[in-house]
Order: sequence, then C-alpha cells, then structure tokens
Amino acid sequence: LTLAFGRAKFTGTVKNGELALERKTSGDFGDAWSIKETIRGTYREGAVRAHYTYAECEAATRCPNKCTLPADPVLAR
Repeated sequence: LTLAFGRAKFTGTVKNGELALERKTSGDFGDAWSIKETIRGTYREGAVRAHYTYAECEAATRCPNKCTLPADPVLAR
C-alpha cells in the first residue's frame, strides 16, 4: 500500500482495517540526519483515523533526539 501527500510517499500495509505506514528519508542540516515518519490507525467508512509520528535523528546520536512531532490526523475524501 502507498499513501502519497504530494511527493511524500508512505508505504506499508492494511490488515483487517488496521493501517501501518512508514516513510524514511534523510537530510543534511549542517550534519547528517535520518528522518522516520509513521502513520498507524484504522481505515473505515472511507476515512483514515490515525496517529502520526515524526522523529529526526542526528547521525551517531541516540534516536529520537532533538525533534519529534506527534499528531492525530483524520483523512477523508
């Protein structure tokens, strides 16, 4: 399964209405960083109700460290 928001693409699975998606990217903000985003939730009645987590991890440090962001989106057509 792929869920796209513009150029951002999350991949994962839907089993019994349970959604599990992930996206891993990297960036260079003065140092190398890895970025992991997850979307977990349900898909019912044409809408996704989920929990989103964003975590940045500076290379060679404990992860997540400086920047994390949780959210609870509802996506519907």
